[in-house]
Amino acid sequence: MKDPIICAEMEKVPTDPLYIAIFSFYTLNFTLSLFITPVVWYRFCRHTAFHINVKILISVLFSFGVISSAFGTINYLFHMYHVVFPSNPCSRIFYTTECAWSFYSLTWCIFGFMLAQASLTVERLIATFRLRTYEKGHQYLGPIMATIVVISAIFCVVWGLGEMDPKELQYQCGGVPVSSKSRVVSMYKIMLLVDVLAIIAFALCYYYNRRTLESGRYELSLRYQVYENLRAIRIFVPVVTVHFIIFGLFLMGSIIIREFRASLTPKAYSTSLLALYVS
Repeated sequence: MKDPIICAEMEKVPTDPLYIAIFSFYTLNFTLSLFITPVVWYRFCRHTAFHINVKILISVLFSFGVISSAFGTINYLFHMYHVVFPSNPCSRIFYTTECAWSFYSLTWCIFGFMLAQASLTVERLIATFRLRTYEKGHQYLGPIMATIVVISAIFCVVWGLGEMDPKELQYQCGGVPVSSKSRVVSMYKIMLLVDVLAIIAFALCYYYNRRTLESGRYELSLRYQVYENLRAIRIFVPVVTVHFIIFGLFLMGSIIIREFRASLTPKAYSTSLLALYVS
C-alpha cells in the first residue's frame, strides 16, 4: 500500500502548472512525430531507389520512432487522466510496476533506434567492401539484420531494467526509474560510442566510394552501386551526427542533474529532468 502522507507530498510535483506545461509540450512533440514520421517514411520509400536491405533497415528505424511516439502520447493521456480525475491522493503517484508498460516500450524503442543506426552502418560497410557480390549474395542481409536489431533491443531493455524496484514511486511513467538508471546509463554510453564509430565508418565508406567512382575501374552496373552508396551515406551521416550531438547533450545533462539531486527539491529535480527530455 502507498503511504497517503508520502503521496500527498509527492503529488505536488505532477500537479504543478510548470510540470504540466513542460509535460504537455513533451507530449506535443510525440504527437506531431506520430503523424509526421509515417509520412516521411512513406515518401522516403516511395521516392528513393535504394537497395531493399537499406529500405528494410530504414523501415525498422522509422517503426521504432512511430512506436515511441505512440507510447509517449498514451503516457501523457494516462498521466493527465490521473491528474484530472484522481480517485485518491495516491492515484496520481505510481509504482514502477504500474508504469512497466511505458518504461519497457519507450526504452526498447530508444535501444532499437540506436541499434538500427548501427545496422545501417554495418550494411553500408558490407555494400562498400563486397561490391561485386553484394547484389546477388546478400539479398537476405536486410531481414536478418532487422531481426537481430529487434531481438537485441529486447535483450538490452530486459537487462537494463532488470534491477527495477517494483515499489519505487514515480511521478509519471516516462523516462527510466532511478533503481535502473545505472544500467541504462551504461547502455546509453555504449550506444554513444557506437554513434562515434558509425560516423567514422561512414566517413571511411564515403572516402572509399569516392575514390572508387573517380577511378573509373568498374563497369556501369557496379558504378551505379557505388553512386547509390554515396547517396545513402550523404543521408545517414547527418542523421547519425545530429543524433550523437543531441543524445550526447541529453546524457551529459542527465548525469549532471542527477549529480546535484541531493541539493535540489523534488519538484526542481523532476521538472529539470522532464525539461531535459523536451530540449
